[in-house]
Amino acid sequence: MPKENASNLLTHFRYRLSEERHRRGWSQQYVANQVNSTPLNVSRWEHGLTTPSPYFRHKLCALFGMGPVELGLKPGPISISEQEESEEAREPIYDPAIPLLPSTLSFIGRAEEVARLKVHLTTGWPAVVSAINGLPGIGKTALALAVVYDEEMRGLMTDGILWAALGPSPDTQSVLSRWGSLLGVTIEETARLTMTEEWVAALRAKIGQRKMLIVLDDAWRFDAVLACKVGGPNCAYLLTTRFPQIALRFAATGTISLKELDEEKSLQLLKQFALEAVTRYPKQVHTLAQAIGGLPLALVLIGNYLRLQSHDRQPRRILAAIDRVQCAQERLRLTVLRSPLEPSSGNPEDRISLQAVIEISAQHLGERARNALYALSVLPAKPGSFTEAAALAVCQEPAEVLDELSDAGLLASVKPGYYTLHQVISDYARLHLSTSIPVERLISYGVQYAGLHSTEYDKLERESATILAALEAAYAHRQDADLVRGALACAPFLQARGLFRLATHHLKHAYEVANTPQDKLNITPYLLCWTELPYSHAR
Repeated sequence: MPKENASNLLTHFRYRLSEERHRRGWSQQYVANQVNSTPLNVSRWEHGLTTPSPYFRHKLCALFGMGPVELGLKPGPISISEQEESEEAREPIYDPAIPLLPSTLSFIGRAEEVARLKVHLTTGWPAVVSAINGLPGIGKTALALAVVYDEEMRGLMTDGILWAALGPSPDTQSVLSRWGSLLGVTIEETARLTMTEEWVAALRAKIGQRKMLIVLDDAWRFDAVLACKVGGPNCAYLLTTRFPQIALRFAATGTISLKELDEEKSLQLLKQFALEAVTRYPKQVHTLAQAIGGLPLALVLIGNYLRLQSHDRQPRRILAAIDRVQCAQERLRLTVLRSPLEPSSGNPEDRISLQAVIEISAQHLGERARNALYALSVLPAKPGSFTEAAALAVCQEPAEVLDELSDAGLLASVKPGYYTLHQVISDYARLHLSTSIPVERLISYGVQYAGLHSTEYDKLERESATILAALEAAYAHRQDADLVRGALACAPFLQARGLFRLATHHLKHAYEVANTPQDKLNITPYLLCWTELPYSHAR
């Protein structure tokens, strides 16, 4: 009989295994435990994706108390050669360390990235490598899991998937030892393997020509990445990391820099968790989505919180919950319980929060870089940006400190000479800012720059976001003289750009602080500038 007909009949017969399992009320996990296999392998047997080896056929027959034909494991009329049976019977290895798909995980907005990774990982053999890098909480591990659990991907990675959770303090010896056990390294062989190089050689020999996917999750150190690079010529690698340089060193041409979700997808994700809140109060939720800048972890945490507070559908309670998470400090402290088998995002605790996820990166910075990060929080956050000159003026550190923040994945380069901080990173940094000195530096830099270049509109354009932030800071911190000077210096520029309301806003603030009996500031230039504004915009 042709092999394809045999395969079809095998698939038909194998549904009996599933039927017998359901008839007894057993789960795939239970069957897997009884025969010393995995639920994934049981699922593949039941769907005809693989054939149990003679060892597992014997175990299954003993468990069910039935013959192989009755279970659909070896129908009598079909004759398959020993070589074909051997090829069919080789069990794929699915690392038990692969995290479960968490209940809070969502792949909204990531379909394109999943498709790109699948194409890259399954073409261009041998030894394909891909890497995902991005902010803490951007969804790197979630994207890797989407690939790992994709049925088409599993069908292509015919020999299974290995997983290494690396993190800030990787235990590569434990990872290699577990892989050795899965791949059949004997106890005698293990006793002789004392060096990492010996483990790598032994595992590579065991893998041989197997076609496997090896996932290296949350890489912080490149030496740990190299220690886990044990695959043969038919293996593919997928690495996730917060650090752009590690991603580029590992996969120069196969790197995805994961971006935040846009507003539409952010609202879709929030709606998936908190339909009641999004439907009833779309404006408030939209403002909230903008404040967290499309960071998936933030959206999941907030969506989960709003869902819990909306269960009784009381408007008062939902509005109170929305008001609470409008506060950056409250957003950072929101937590969700994590199963021990779910991805940890580098955090060993059983609860995940934005605060904790960002804290891990911040604590691995040098003290000067960490303090510089806190200082940069006074500058405009994303979608705004600031120049390198403004950043250096505010943090009073050499440019190499900005490089350290960029290499840590916390400071993003927008274009040559320009940077930005994500809204959530900025919120975190601002809460850790314990001095007003960076604010004073911001005011001084913005006001002086506006005064020096008051007629050079192209230069004012480049620093406009920082200048406006300086004016707001001057008003909030009662730096009255600086506020008046800055407002007068940039008002003509704002008017020339048609930003009449913005010019009026800052001039009103200047008038408010200057026009008091105690203040001796000369407000005549301000009043002249005020009268030049169009009447409809000045009111």
